Amino acid sequence: MLPRPAWWRPAVGGGAALAVAAVVLFLILWAPVLTGHRDLIGGDILYQLPPWSGATGADRPRNPIVSDPVLQMLPWQMLVRDAFAHLRLPLWNDTSLSGAPLLANDQSASFSPFTWLALPFEPGRGLSLAMLAKLWVAAAGMALFVRTLGARPVASVLAGIIYAGSSYMVVWLAWPQSAVAALIPFGFAAVEWYVRSGRRLAIVGLAFVIALQFFGGHAETSLHMGGALALYALVRVLALPRLRIERLAGLLVAATAGSLVAGLQLAPFVALLGRSSLSADRAAAGFGLAHLPISDLSTWLIPNAKGNPGIDGLLGRAPNYSESTGFTTVAALVLAPIGLWWGWARERAAVLALTLIAVLAAGIVYGPLTPIMGRLPGLSVSGNERLLSVLPLVAAALAGLGLEAMLERQLPLRRWLSRILYVAGAAGLVALAGSAILLLRRGSGVDRLLPSGPRAIIGFWLLVALLSLGTAVAFAASWLMGMDGRFAAAAIAALVLAEVGLFAGPFNPRVPPNEVPPASEALNWLRANADQGSVAALGLTFAPNSATLYGIRDARGYDVLIDRRQRAFWSTADPGYHDERLLTLLEHPDPRFLAAAGVTHIMTPGDAVIPGTMPAFVAEGVVIAQVPGARPFAFIAAATVTVPDNQAKTQLAADPLGPVVVERCCAGSAAPVPGPDQAAVAVKARQPGAIDLDVSAASPGTLVVLQSYAPGWVARIDGRRATVEAADILFQSVHVPAGHHLVTLRYEPLSVAVGGLMTALGLVALVLIGASGRWSRWRRRARGQIAP
Repeated sequence: MLPRPAWWRPAVGGGAALAVAAVVLFLILWAPVLTGHRDLIGGDILYQLPPWSGATGADRPRNPIVSDPVLQMLPWQMLVRDAFAHLRLPLWNDTSLSGAPLLANDQSASFSPFTWLALPFEPGRGLSLAMLAKLWVAAAGMALFVRTLGARPVASVLAGIIYAGSSYMVVWLAWPQSAVAALIPFGFAAVEWYVRSGRRLAIVGLAFVIALQFFGGHAETSLHMGGALALYALVRVLALPRLRIERLAGLLVAATAGSLVAGLQLAPFVALLGRSSLSADRAAAGFGLAHLPISDLSTWLIPNAKGNPGIDGLLGRAPNYSESTGFTTVAALVLAPIGLWWGWARERAAVLALTLIAVLAAGIVYGPLTPIMGRLPGLSVSGNERLLSVLPLVAAALAGLGLEAMLERQLPLRRWLSRILYVAGAAGLVALAGSAILLLRRGSGVDRLLPSGPRAIIGFWLLVALLSLGTAVAFAASWLMGMDGRFAAAAIAALVLAEVGLFAGPFNPRVPPNEVPPASEALNWLRANADQGSVAALGLTFAPNSATLYGIRDARGYDVLIDRRQRAFWSTADPGYHDERLLTLLEHPDPRFLAAAGVTHIMTPGDAVIPGTMPAFVAEGVVIAQVPGARPFAFIAAATVTVPDNQAKTQLAADPLGPVVVERCCAGSAAPVPGPDQAAVAVKARQPGAIDLDVSAASPGTLVVLQSYAPGWVARIDGRRATVEAADILFQSVHVPAGHHLVTLRYEPLSVAVGGLMTALGLVALVLIGASGRWSRWRRRARGQIAP
């Protein structure tokens, strides 16, 4: 065969060409977000709830299951942004749960690189740009990993595209889960680099990846994907013919140093985890033993079989689309066995490690291994269905190796058969492109274009899956029949781009910025009238944590780690209180407890006004009622009673507006102790985690501050340290002497100081490791042991 003329040969390599095609697809899918005309945070989901459901312009949400980003990620981004703008660490959230730790809740992800990327912009736009950045980081990390396995650029880029467009990245894109998932492939690349080279710089790189993924803000995903990374590293080291102990020691050093660098995030999180009820609740419920049914394996071929909430509002397979769907393109599933075959001959240890990870993860996610693995420490209290995160990583890596096999091996040519298969694949690709155009024009109407398939599978999506599978098999078979690997690889790359566009494009909503969050007359009234007090609402009316979006303080909240004191107080106040799904929901609160908590107003549906409260505003299908006798934010108690820790609930239940119940280790007072006859408290300054009070009292008394009690709060009276004690289960109290005093309260948790020290030690360790590596390399070069 004569060589092709030089003018025919492309000047741009396959990897660069595929990357350009990915950029074009990216711009087509998300241009309105990049230009600022749309945000990816589904603020319109609030239209499902009052008062927004009764607001002018209320409409159906574009995706009904993406509530967390607007109820958690967006409020926390606002608080983190405000803290850094005022040169404060984002330690405390004073807008929900009567005050709660912010940095320590982990999911606020205060030090995540994606959070920092979002800081210069308005929170909704910043988070949207950070979401898109995760896709590129995930793609780059996976491409780097596959490149370290010996694949050429085009195969590596394809693996990156597959991973970035996979189910876990797409459906959790607004959550911190995807921040961890985007960074972990760099860890696999660093492990591979270190195992092969022994370079200490690789240890530094691995340590930084471990730290950054912890900063990503989702401990459960760190457990799952970090466990996969550890297993991969172990298998790779054990497969070495020599230097096993040395390499293993280096990896342990990297893990330790990386965890230390993340100490500023990890130490406060672990401290708060110990005070929350999360672990105990999950252990009691057998949380780690849950798994997906085997039938959900079909989502890897037909993710939209039961609908797609971003297209038709349907929730997909139970429990919902995000939790049950696994997808990495059908083309990747066809390429993965080829990659396994190629890798077994070329990179056996790496492929063995990936296969072992996939088998274990799938066994836990879909049930066979859950009864065993779901009882292990850590896994026993985690949602192990989300080990789905690991499977796209393995599938993308093996798919990249599969494309490499196509490019490397030219099989014996069977001319006509290979051409027929290739033309059939091309026809399927054209039909798939037509399906994408049809989806763009008809939207949710595509569900009704074709009759349902077996098990009520939506006919249109069954056809898309069959087209994808047939096209991928036809292109792969054409290569097996001798088609030039470059042509087969180019065709499969085009198929991957089409599948990624169909899957990733529609899911995350594109919402006008003025709906992030939407306007509400009722909330405008609350903001103007709640003043220094807190508000509350019944059930999901005025969704917990949304108050932050409107500059309002809420006694309720939505967080993963909620201090046990919250449950103790509100379950006493309301027999219908529940927080099992991380939302603190009131159903029948006693107005006296609302007043005791400083709640000045409560929002209820129009037909559910709480007896004893006074309606003050009616609009948008809700009533905002005033709570009579609500205590001020800070006051001197008229009387106090001191009880041991375990008796506060009983004492408070008897008379929530009576003597303030102060907890003090082992001592108790038999009768209430009256406070001073004359006392005044003025709030001089109030910021998250910092309160200054001007206190005057004719005699010694107890200062009560309706801010949640938590270890780490430090009180000073005229600069002298004073003890902060729990008052009425949930709040803070300080004993103040007679006279005029300046009382300051600061949130200065020891865990943050310890975490800061850990971070400093970790950074120093990495500098020393990096410097020692350069010194060692310089000495070897000086001795002529390595080339300059």
